[in-house]
Amino acid sequence: MKKILVPTDMTNRSKAAIKFAIQLAKGLHAEVTFLHVNKHGYETEWTEPEQRATIKMRKEHLQEQLENLVLEEYELQNIIPISYQTTIFYHFGIVNSIVEYAKAHGCDYICATTHASDGWERLLGSDIDNLVREASVPVFCVPYNYEPQPITRVLYASDMEDYENELATITNLAQAKNAKIESVHFTEDEQQVPLTNRELQHLNLNIVKKDSTLALAEQIANTVADRRPSLVVMFTKRDRSLYEMLFKVSLTRKLMFGLHAPLLICYKT
Repeated sequence: MKKILVPTDMTNRSKAAIKFAIQLAKGLHAEVTFLHVNKHGYETEWTEPEQRATIKMRKEHLQEQLENLVLEEYELQNIIPISYQTTIFYHFGIVNSIVEYAKAHGCDYICATTHASDGWERLLGSDIDNLVREASVPVFCVPYNYEPQPITRVLYASDMEDYENELATITNLAQAKNAKIESVHFTEDEQQVPLTNRELQHLNLNIVKKDSTLALAEQIANTVADRRPSLVVMFTKRDRSLYEMLFKVSLTRKLMFGLHAPLLICYKT
């Protein structure tokens, strides 16, 4: 059984990841953990005895809030909750808590809501930027305004460097949801793609010439807006230098905040 971890701060904007995870788990028969990171429910071996009771009460209150939030969303989607749990956890910061929990509990995916970011947060990286960078498993980035819908069409944006292995990963997910896969590759020279017509047809691959007047992220976003997939999948490189993180915005990051569809980010092997 697959395990999906869904961090939430329990605000309205973070509900998007909860909505999507419930929809995703429905076909995967996955176990979903809804996680709220809060240091007020955290105690250590050095916590004073009189503080433990207060911490326990806070944690129980947060747990009740989270449980009600999750059950409300299941009810709104008319889905019977089968395999899920809610938990309050903290381990030295928000992102670190999520990453550590995912590792310790063998989670296969993390599903988080993207929030618009600006100013220093945009420069130094928002929580979801850091989460995608630090996580050892694929991350679903769900737009904050996402509304539940069946996952029927998956758009795989490929650079064609390792498409066979990447497509195998996507196929497993798509088959579980009975979703169709459409692949798209943007290139400056359409003749350079070393595939036969039969292979192109098998991959359901569309070769699109890059538009020199548009940034690639904008062209991909336009394609997503035009084709309206239920999910977009991209594979990216993990090893970005400090210079790149501070002064260059990756294609994946642009899309993370610019798409109107959930984006699954996987790291290249």
